[in-house]
This record gives sequence, C-alpha cells and structure tokens, in this order.
Amino acid sequence: MDKKEKYINYVVEDLVSKTEIDYEQGKIKFPFYSSTLPLPTTLPSFISLPLFFSFSNYIKEKYGAHSEEIEIIWKLYKERIKDKQ
Repeated sequence: MDKKEKYINYVVEDLVSKTEIDYEQGKIKFPFYSSTLPLPTTLPSFISLPLFFSFSNYIKEKYGAHSEEIEIIWKLYKERIKDKQ
C-alpha cells in the first residue's frame, strides 16, 4: 500500500468513526454536517449529492485533500457507512 492509499484509508476510517448512527432514536450525525438528521430506511439513498458539498468542503479544510482524492474518499465512505447499517 502506497502513501496515498494509506492517507485515503486513514481519512475514511476517521470519518466513519466520527459518524454517529443512533438506531434507537432513528438519527444520524455526520462529522461534516452541522445538524443531526433523521435516519432513513436506506443510507445509500440518503448519502446523496447535497451532502457531498458539505463533505467536500470539510475534507478540503480538515485533511487538505484535493478533488480526485475527495471523490475516492466519498465513494469509500459511502460504502463503509452502508456496511454499518
């Protein structure tokens, strides 16, 4: 695994660990979004383009990622969050 892959994996793991899913309350809190949102029945449909803009800005500011890395991190993050469901 090269440095870039390690960096991307670190960012994805950090984001997943900071994403709070409360199944009892039916809520989800993303580290890149200021509000707690209702937990939908399927996360894939929920993690959509409007959240991507908040995600993208957060990743640029917090981790210094560029556009290509952000796309990869977004894809991997969505996959990992789906696995938590």
